[in-house]
Amino acid sequence: GDGRGYFNLALNYRDGVGVTRDIAKANELFLKAGGHGEGAGYCNLAFNYQTGEGITQDVTKADELFLKAGDLGDGFGYFFLGLNYASGEGVTKDLVKANELFLKAGNLGKGMGYYKLGYNYANGIGVTKDVAKANELFKKAADLGFRDTRQPNMEYDTAK
Repeated sequence: GDGRGYFNLALNYRDGVGVTRDIAKANELFLKAGGHGEGAGYCNLAFNYQTGEGITQDVTKADELFLKAGDLGDGFGYFFLGLNYASGEGVTKDLVKANELFLKAGNLGKGMGYYKLGYNYANGIGVTKDVAKANELFKKAADLGFRDTRQPNMEYDTAK
């Protein structure tokens, strides 16, 4: 099977495109996509575990899947796992680990990872405050197409 093919089919079931909307079926296909190397499959399934969308809510399972997604090269997986470490959702709160995950997300091309890490450097969250380092990270985020470094509430364009 093809991970990307399963992932795209899962999106169709999730969104009801050409098929009857079926979140449970989408979740099965997201799992299959992840199992075939498509990290976005695990990441989307993780969101659904986190929110209980079409599956029994299980934040610990969500965090496991975010990690698997990141390990397959999906920067969103590391980013969202980092947010959970920052808040203690499903894991023990650990700001140092969160910042490591934000860096990994940035290194995988997700500008919001560099942005969030920069924000943490600017404010001394889990790291020693370092405004120069923060600005370096904000520039890296912008270089990756992350447009809005003004919003500390992390509203972002997930296309980047």
